[in-house]
Amino acid sequence: MNNTQLSITRSILFLVLGTGVLFYLIQGCKSQLPTPGSFGIYSLPTSYIDNFETGNTEINPNLLGSTGGFALDATFAGNTIDNPFVLPGGPPGSYYDAQIFGTLTDQGNGQYPGFELEIFLNNGNYYTATTFTGVMMDMLIPAQSASGQAENQVQVMRFNVAVARTQPVTASPAGICTSGCYDHFGDNLSTTPSATWQHLTFPFSGMTPQFAPLTPNTLSPTDLTQILYLEWLFSSNNVKGSYPISYQVDNVRFY
Repeated sequence: MNNTQLSITRSILFLVLGTGVLFYLIQGCKSQLPTPGSFGIYSLPTSYIDNFETGNTEINPNLLGSTGGFALDATFAGNTIDNPFVLPGGPPGSYYDAQIFGTLTDQGNGQYPGFELEIFLNNGNYYTATTFTGVMMDMLIPAQSASGQAENQVQVMRFNVAVARTQPVTASPAGICTSGCYDHFGDNLSTTPSATWQHLTFPFSGMTPQFAPLTPNTLSPTDLTQILYLEWLFSSNNVKGSYPISYQVDNVRFY
């Protein structure tokens, strides 16, 4: 073998070895959870609301027309809910998501408690979404826990858009509703509990109140300039009992 052939052989060997080392390093990085906030949110498109990759409750600072916003989980009527709720997890390619879980107790006394995830789009002020058609997201709604306990056997699994017309004037943030309030525009989650992640799409045109009809009974152009927050609601709808609930939400965005 002459010097030229030897040089080519060494170059090929180094290339192969270098590629192998690079592959090993990439695979090693994938197995390590990154530090919350180290990547993922500040380069999001302006239609993205939250992918939770900061590891905290801050929404996408690049969201079109927003001055900032945040996510929270909520329940009431003596119930408790997990907190913090932004935890390691999510569909393939994600490191963090929102995870809502616990046991909901409904006394059947007309209080209608639920386990809620809420995302405030403009720090509690009105948000305008007229340039968008709807909201889409990824969700995991398991039928049972890792130990085999049945979960999410509830009457209501719903995604809502809270607007001024359905938010009470006495609430914080305040809306303009004086009766029949909190009956937000939305739709039932069009999926059954499953061990796999589901991609869900909710057009604004298909959203209606859960209970009593309103006039108009769909989101109006004015409503779309007065959005306060997005809501995921799991509730037993005033049916007395105890209900294990667990659901995960990720990659929430307008389209």
